[in-house]
Amino acid sequence: MKNDVKFYRSLIEILRERNVYDHKTWSYGIFHNIPDVVSEYFNSPSTTLKFRSYFKYINTDLLQISDNTLHEFHPLVNQRAHLL
Repeated sequence: MKNDVKFYRSLIEILRERNVYDHKTWSYGIFHNIPDVVSEYFNSPSTTLKFRSYFKYINTDLLQISDNTLHEFHPLVNQRAHLL
């Protein structure tokens, strides 16, 4: 699997047809430089959680993370915490 790209691609296709995801197998997509496999690997729940612990915003072709939240201040609703 590590040295044979042709075998690796056929293995990924078989696993996709059977709806099977193996984290270790998909990680070899980085080694073989196969963008669609790398994208699936990066967007898996466990990998996304690892990325979210380090980054708040990433927007690339392979990975999209946006944890930005907008906090608005409404002076008529919320009082100031400190005196001016």
